[in-house]
Amino acid sequence: MPELYGQPFKWQLRNEISQLKRDYWEERKKHRRTRIRLEYLEWQIAELKAKIQRMQQASQALLAEATLEEADISPEKWVQRRSA
Repeated sequence: MPELYGQPFKWQLRNEISQLKRDYWEERKKHRRTRIRLEYLEWQIAELKAKIQRMQQASQALLAEATLEEADISPEKWVQRRSA
């Protein structure tokens, strides 16, 4: 009669151990899902940063091209272009 001396029954300990195992595996699954989501979001952030960088480079190239074209125009052509 172990319960009389403050010791739980073996089946109570087994139940508690099995419940702890289930809890552990549930937490492990949650952690795995969270890690996969985090990796996916990090990949998306990297893709968006690359896209922003490409857009900035394209806009800088376009701006540089426009300033070169404007510098090549003579003042008379520039006035004609502005008035048109």
